[in-house]
Amino acid sequence: MKDRHVFFRFTILAALVVLFNLWYSSAGHSLEVSYIVGDVKHHRSAKIVSLTMDTKLAAGDVISTGKKSLCTLKYTDGSIVEIRSESKIAVGNENVKGSNYVSLISGAVHGKFVKMQKGGSGNKVYTPTAVCAIRGTEFSIASAGAGDSKIQLEEGKLEIRNPFGKVNIAEGENSEIGIAEKPSADRGEEDLDSWSARKNSSFERTPDEAADKYDSYINVLDRNSRSSSKKISELDKNLTRNSMKGKNALEKSNKELNMIDENLQDDMFLNQNARLSLEGIIEGIGEEKSSLKNKFLQVKEECNKVEEQQRRNYEALRAVKEAYRKAYESIVKTHQDTIKNIKGK
Repeated sequence: MKDRHVFFRFTILAALVVLFNLWYSSAGHSLEVSYIVGDVKHHRSAKIVSLTMDTKLAAGDVISTGKKSLCTLKYTDGSIVEIRSESKIAVGNENVKGSNYVSLISGAVHGKFVKMQKGGSGNKVYTPTAVCAIRGTEFSIASAGAGDSKIQLEEGKLEIRNPFGKVNIAEGENSEIGIAEKPSADRGEEDLDSWSARKNSSFERTPDEAADKYDSYINVLDRNSRSSSKKISELDKNLTRNSMKGKNALEKSNKELNMIDENLQDDMFLNQNARLSLEGIIEGIGEEKSSLKNKFLQVKEECNKVEEQQRRNYEALRAVKEAYRKAYESIVKTHQDTIKNIKGK
């Protein structure tokens, strides 16, 4: 009987550990301003003010640097993101509560991230065209032209992905990611400044081509959003059936929910960054080029529609994950009650 009690106690403990790992990810490190030189602006909603060391950053904020200016942001784990001159970044995503991943919209940043602790979730840096999954890395990123990105990895490893594919790069390698293109890896020696100048010149020559690529890009994000919506709905409908099947079925469903969650959040950041990039492009188009401006405005409108669908998906996903969590807790409680009954006997 004693061995039986030990077995049940072990089962409950294991279940609680799994529950914790499945539904409660470790809290992310907070982000703060650690260094400012020159003209650095803080954008929140329609308000633009000078950034200060006391500014409290929130999801959805945008920071821009002027000429000969620089700003460093620091996570509480010691990781830093240095925003170079004439650059723009976004902090988190206003539709993802508590998010504080840095997104480079234009210009350049340098990042140095500490090694991920065992069991940690790592960090990410986004651009309009890429997701950089970080595990302890030093790198520089530039975003130029109409949002094309180039990453130079100085130390560590990076997984770079977007809806078109992914690539892993190692120390000394680069990756270039164009709009609506799969990331690629190489060991080219072109520096970021030269690359940015070339991309900006190319965009000025063929802006219509960039608009067409953005249109294709947003269409893919739209398809992904529709697919996510369908998967979330199916898992919601199957909650009762999966609950009746027991703990293993719920754990399997939760893994699927977590995968949907990560992919959805990545797409939410990419779509947000595409919108911010498009806004910058539109601001720079003169009134004499009204047809070109309208073309980009139409793409931005599609971007806004996708963003709204993504927001609804995200809210629905939160509700479904909570329902599965409660179902799982109910099973754990049943085990606990069984132990009490056994002990009572």
